[in-house]
Amino acid sequence: MINRQFSDAERYLRAGIAYCEDRDLDSWGHYMGAWLAILLAERGRYDEGLAQAEMILRRSPLAPLTTITASVAAAAIEMRRGGDGSGCCSRRLPAGCEALVRSATRAGRGRLRRSRVAGRQHRGHCRRGRHSVAGRG
Repeated sequence: MINRQFSDAERYLRAGIAYCEDRDLDSWGHYMGAWLAILLAERGRYDEGLAQAEMILRRSPLAPLTTITASVAAAAIEMRRGGDGSGCCSRRLPAGCEALVRSATRAGRGRLRRSRVAGRQHRGHCRRGRHSVAGRG
């Protein structure tokens, strides 16, 4: 997903989820399902992404990281639909995690934009032969 190859990522996530379901690896399958919700949100498939996030969040027990990841997906979808993202968080997250999800959904867009620009600048720098490693000019 980092390289935004969403078709490949979706195929691998779905295969991984099926693998985990076949082998009773619930924790791993739920975690991949939470990332599938984020992927669907990134692709603009909000109804599917929200359904996936809510399906994961209904499961119990969940690892905190899985809960946070699915909640970030649900909050991001709510925010992209014009909400403030708070309706998805408060009833599901362990105490103290709500601020983390809110900051991840709001700040994540800015960080993603900045990282893309920095990546393009770095690649251009490398192509011009000006790449240096720390300690070497």
